[in-house]
Amino acid sequence: GMASLSTNQRGGLNGWGGTFRPDEITTDLRNAVEGLQLELPYDRVGTVAVTGIRRLLATQVLVSLEGRGPTPF
Repeated sequence: GMASLSTNQRGGLNGWGGTFRPDEITTDLRNAVEGLQLELPYDRVGTVAVTGIRRLLATQVLVSLEGRGPTPF
């Protein structure tokens, strides 16, 4: 999938979030109320809470994310 992440505060390392458009919509993604782990390049992992899921097309969704913990990027 494709993620678009940014910080919520200028220059701050906490307070981040974004959106995620998965290649495939799975049951695990639909039921991810307690959060997900995003695997980023360079062996970085970020924990996020799913704050919303919006259908874009018949086969695509856009997932709104809120970061938990320090910014992993």
